[in-house]
Amino acid sequence: MALNVPEILVKLVDNANLGKVVTDVGAGLALSIPFVMLLGTWTGISVLPADRLSELAQEIKDEEQHLAREQDGFRGPLEEAAKLTGSAPPRAEDTGEMLYSLARRQAAHLAAMLEVIDKQIDLAARGASRDGPSVERLSGQRTLLASLNDRLISQREAVDEILEHTGTLRNRREDAGSLVRNVEVFTDNLSAVLAFSVIFGVLLSQIQRLVFVDWIYDQILKRRRGGPTILSKIRQRAVRKKDYSELVSNYYRYVEGSINMIPAVLLFGLAFPNYANQRLALERIVRPGLFLAGSAAVTLLLAVSGFFTYRRFREKEEELASPK
Repeated sequence: MALNVPEILVKLVDNANLGKVVTDVGAGLALSIPFVMLLGTWTGISVLPADRLSELAQEIKDEEQHLAREQDGFRGPLEEAAKLTGSAPPRAEDTGEMLYSLARRQAAHLAAMLEVIDKQIDLAARGASRDGPSVERLSGQRTLLASLNDRLISQREAVDEILEHTGTLRNRREDAGSLVRNVEVFTDNLSAVLAFSVIFGVLLSQIQRLVFVDWIYDQILKRRRGGPTILSKIRQRAVRKKDYSELVSNYYRYVEGSINMIPAVLLFGLAFPNYANQRLALERIVRPGLFLAGSAAVTLLLAVSGFFTYRRFREKEEELASPK
């Protein structure tokens, strides 16, 4: 049975350091979002209702063009019916809804004429109308009128079907553009995204620590491994574990938060422009170069912020470990 979001969060924080969970899973969640965007771009899978706006807009445009052609298809039967019934033919400027309205009225008029002819045929067949048209002539007229009426009704049904489909597409487009609907879909799928977040968060934490802390920050600070560590002093009871835990929470967790967000920001800068331009109905095209430059700038700020916070953490750590 699937867990809901509160249950997942309880499982994550159960017997775990809350700050560690926030820095790891939070960064993993941030990385999951552009990853899902890339997945949607590559596979065509819909991530949010909004990413079908462009597709729905094109479908509506195609249906409107189809509707215009089908409505124009009323013109031929209406002109033929006008010759048979003596009614006014459609004008050259009559298009779209006007032709549809004329077709409905003409179909009703033809249906009434067919009822009259049916009665005349019945009277002629019984010999009650000897001076009137023969059954053969009436039957011929009925065949022509019925054929025209069937064509108009068939054309009207085709137009009605297109109108119904177009209305459905417009409703879908309205739902796709609704912020409430998009948030609702995102929260419904948040459990699956959190599963990615945990995996990404664990991997990010290990990789970013190795790259930034061990290979970059420690090298800049000329810090070498070896010698007595703060952990050894904790074991020797020279430093209280509670004090060191507070130091980690107040400083090192912010270092992890900064460096863990770097891959997420970079991937978002790469993924979002393509996703937005392909899947979202935006008035302006998102420029990948500018977006990538912005994400690179944010990445640099995160790396620098992480370094200065890490340096401060090490200074506080030395103060804590130094003899009083």
